Amino acid sequence: MGPDAAGQMVPCTDPVFGWLGSDGCYYQADPSFVPPAWDTADQHPGQAGAFYLVTCVGMTHGTGGGIVWLAAGTVPALVTPPPAPGVLAQQAESQIALPATSIEASPSTTSDQLVDLPTWVWVSSALWHPLSATATVPGESATATATPTSVTWSFGDGTTLVCDGPGSPYAAGGNPVAPSPTCGHTYTTSSASEPGGAYPVAATVAWAITWAGGGQTGTLPALVTTAHAAFRVAQGEAINVPPAQGS
Repeated sequence: MGPDAAGQMVPCTDPVFGWLGSDGCYYQADPSFVPPAWDTADQHPGQAGAFYLVTCVGMTHGTGGGIVWLAAGTVPALVTPPPAPGVLAQQAESQIALPATSIEASPSTTSDQLVDLPTWVWVSSALWHPLSATATVPGESATATATPTSVTWSFGDGTTLVCDGPGSPYAAGGNPVAPSPTCGHTYTTSSASEPGGAYPVAATVAWAITWAGGGQTGTLPALVTTAHAAFRVAQGEAINVPPAQGS
């Protein structure tokens, strides 16, 4: 689409009128036109050029077109058509600022996890909502939307878990031996022998990308954001208390 002589958006090409020039008029070469002999002004012997049928749709003044001679190199350039909606969608996607992911856990990431005690993990629920951006050019626009769909957890001990949501924050006063209802892990070995004495943990959020524009819809490859943390896992020690004397 491009602006015609009246500023209205019209197709860049037309099967009857030809191509839309940068002046808002359509141009169609007419090699069959021969000016009458008496029309000396339109005789161009030895000159490079051609006759064109010009149609200026929407003009409110002037002739609105007709047959004109245009010397080579003087034909108004074709209006550059807008990018395809899918191309605009990729531009829109590049404008989406995905939030940084951070790892939360109970016990906290700054405390020791305990062998055989459930660890709850989650990412901030504040980022768990769609984000959109729109790319616009004259006569066309497309909107891309990124929606978080899952979190893939790597717990550093060889265990990988995919959670469908951000996970459930542990509430104060909850049962510390109860597993997370949505996303968690129970370590069975200490991290003492690991480099740095901790398991490397990663949380990767997958974002599904959809788009709409120009009367079309589609999808783009998913995006991801990843956060990292180190979990120290300690072996809980049982303490034997001798029975009281006389008991």
